[in-house]
Amino acid sequence: MKNLNFSEGSGKESFDRLTALANEFYEKIPSENVFHLQVEKSNELKKKYPDFVDYVAYHVLVGSTPTIFAKYFDFSGDDSVEKFFRDKISE
Repeated sequence: MKNLNFSEGSGKESFDRLTALANEFYEKIPSENVFHLQVEKSNELKKKYPDFVDYVAYHVLVGSTPTIFAKYFDFSGDDSVEKFFRDKISE
């Protein structure tokens, strides 16, 4: 499988959109809740996806640097980090 490129084109646009949502999440969610929500979501993803480190969205969620060998952008459905950010921001 080809590694994803997040430094140009549509990959960069997707990455920028997700990091903008993450920043909005940090601004709108009370700081005492942010860590708990991040840990809870990241633990759910770790349990369900043994290859969680291959997802760029996981790294955005936990605040780490995505690997250059990322194979996937975001999780699907209710596991989506983008959906997580949007849901929490709109609560």
